Amino acid sequence: MFAMTDITLHPIETAPESELSALQQEVFSDYEPSALLAETQSAEAAARPKNAPPHSQSWFGVAAFRGDVVVGWTQGYLEAKGIFYMLNSGVVQTERRK
Repeated sequence: MFAMTDITLHPIETAPESELSALQQEVFSDYEPSALLAETQSAEAAARPKNAPPHSQSWFGVAAFRGDVVVGWTQGYLEAKGIFYMLNSGVVQTERRK
């Protein structure tokens, strides 16, 4: 089995925008809206107290490279020490499950 030893992680800002955009289009090319997800998000928003403070979000993103090629990414935010909420991630098909 192929090892991931030659994958390197870098801040997402270092990934060429054109490569990241192409990867995002490839990863999400089969996206289909989910009624269940929309319902869940609506229910969570409705359950949130009206006077709750806004999330203190510290945005963070990592791009995965094999050599000079972007093969994946993740973006999200740190809500508290040790709590990271992933908002957007993807891995090119040929690199999955390795």
